[in-house]
Amino acid sequence: AGLETHVTTWVMPHENYLRRMGLEIHEIAEAAPVTSIVLDTEEPWTLANNPMGWSRAAELVSEVLGSLRWGVTGIGYASPTKLGPLVKRGRFMLPQCYATNDTKLRPAQVAPVLCKRWREAFEDRDLVVGLAAYNQNGIAGHTVGSAMLAAFQGAQAQRPVAVSHWSLSAIRNSAAVQRAMTAITRLVAVEHGPVT
Repeated sequence: AGLETHVTTWVMPHENYLRRMGLEIHEIAEAAPVTSIVLDTEEPWTLANNPMGWSRAAELVSEVLGSLRWGVTGIGYASPTKLGPLVKRGRFMLPQCYATNDTKLRPAQVAPVLCKRWREAFEDRDLVVGLAAYNQNGIAGHTVGSAMLAAFQGAQAQRPVAVSHWSLSAIRNSAAVQRAMTAITRLVAVEHGPVT
């Protein structure tokens, strides 16, 4: 069908967890083609109890994932101290540039502001921009469609290798979000050829 598979997993800076994660990720990758692994470094990573050192944890992640293609996702204002060692070992970085009805950054601003912050805070890597598909109702001055389009255009201006929308359930459960995703896909097809 021409689909790529990207596996997302929480990651925690604990040796037992990371070794088990590596085994399970390799089992998944052996069972089906996996394009990349996305390590989600939200609170289980940043607020972990008794974490091993951030550099050692990042080394262990690199060791257990081996030759698999992997990258790091996290909040836009993620800690350079806690994420830096991990981001610099990954192949790509995926800042969560989420403009929703309860965030201060406007849809058109969110990717330029947060991508710049990640590029300055971490070693530059291939950029995948994470955008929100949830809580798009009620963004001042926008419809669901115009908010998502503005966020997408702001992301495209950052020259990413890809854009990722969170989450599938938000897309599946909202006709307005589905229409916006269709419009964005058509826009990409007009500018760059068919989406594959």
